Formats: sequence, structure tokens, C-alpha cells
Amino acid sequence: IVFHGFEMWRAFSWVIDERSGRVTAAIAPAGISVGNFGSCPPVAGDGKIYLTSLEGKVTVLKAGADWQVLSTGDLGEQVIATPAIANGCIYFRTDGRLYGFGSR
Repeated sequence: IVFHGFEMWRAFSWVIDERSGRVTAAIAPAGISVGNFGSCPPVAGDGKIYLTSLEGKVTVLKAGADWQVLSTGDLGEQVIATPAIANGCIYFRTDGRLYGFGSR
């Protein structure tokens, strides 16, 4: 994913600054297991990166080189679909439900 001037690869195992070509980070953020986030591609919007694991765990990161964790959550079900962002909401499809989160 390329977002806010940074490329994020392999479920965020490294981040490359698009302008300089330098690797700015080479490990996963604290509390994030890189291997668990390989089933759903990350999505980006509103200055945030959304990671979803196969187990339904969601991590929201601040876009950029420092990978600040803004929020975490657990949908409680397996997720194998890419989240969708539309009209100020993010949607997650689990094995049994469709969740939508956004502001009113």
C-alpha cells in the first residue's frame, strides 16, 4: 500500500519512504504480530491504516513512518475479506456478520 508518501509492504514488516527510498521501519509495531495480518490486505483512509487479522483482530495505525497504534479491537470472528471504506465508514465482513463503523 502507498499512502502519505510511504510504501508499506508485507503486512507492515517494513516501511519505505517514497521520496528518499530509505527504509524507515523494519519491524512490526509493538503488539502487532506481522504473520497474523497476511490474510486481508491493509486499507487506508482518513490518515489511518487499517490492519485486519484472520482471527478478526483490527489494528488502526496512524499513517507515516512511526506506526503509531491509534486503536485495536476484536470482531470475534474469522475475517478473510478486505475491509471496504465508503462514505466516511469502514466495513468489515466476518464469517457471519457485516460490521460498519463511522461517525454520524
